[in-house]
Amino acid sequence: MGRMSKGRQASGRRGYGAGRASCESGANRCLACGYEWFPRSSSRVKSCPRCRSTAWDKEFHKAVCSRCGHEWLTYDERPERCPSCRSRVWDAEVLDVFCRRCGARWKDPVKKGAAVICPVCGPATTVTVMRRTKGGSGSDGVRLTAEMLSAVRAIPGDVGKADYLVSSGLSRFQAEIIVRLERGEKAVHISKETGISLEDVLAVSVPYEDLCSDVSRDSSKRSDE
Repeated sequence: MGRMSKGRQASGRRGYGAGRASCESGANRCLACGYEWFPRSSSRVKSCPRCRSTAWDKEFHKAVCSRCGHEWLTYDERPERCPSCRSRVWDAEVLDVFCRRCGARWKDPVKKGAAVICPVCGPATTVTVMRRTKGGSGSDGVRLTAEMLSAVRAIPGDVGKADYLVSSGLSRFQAEIIVRLERGEKAVHISKETGISLEDVLAVSVPYEDLCSDVSRDSSKRSDE
């Protein structure tokens, strides 16, 4: 009886994610390069004999970076970074942008090589691209709510306000930022005074300002009624 070949080229269309990792004939199929081979044991093979991929039996899909336009194939449901520009927000069509000069906020595609221009100040300014966050959340996902904001405003003293926010689930630095915002301080000033990065301050101040607007709007509606 002749010796069985260690492997043979996959029949049909080759490509990423083409077909299943195991064939009806009992052969393994690499979903990365399309190569087929007969395993010598029933245990999972660590890598494809041809392309050496350790993810040979995982389905691949195409990802496209919204920042730089790079396209790549991955088996992760959502890769952490774009392998080209290293952006963590590669899959967001638009990002929140903050102007450090005038405080304007707007949404921008933030494409690689394209200038981000403030609609108020123009191109001669410095902007901060805010990373995606849960918006005013603590480490356990607690959000600043209208009820919490109302309670904070009824508590005398900054220490009491901060302690209440921390006991409600927010982090200590988030509580400090909110207390300072309640005093009327701006994000840039808070960053300079506390040493907290402007990006992290904005991650708290932006949803805080949105919540204040919602509370004010609801209050106006009740007054009209």
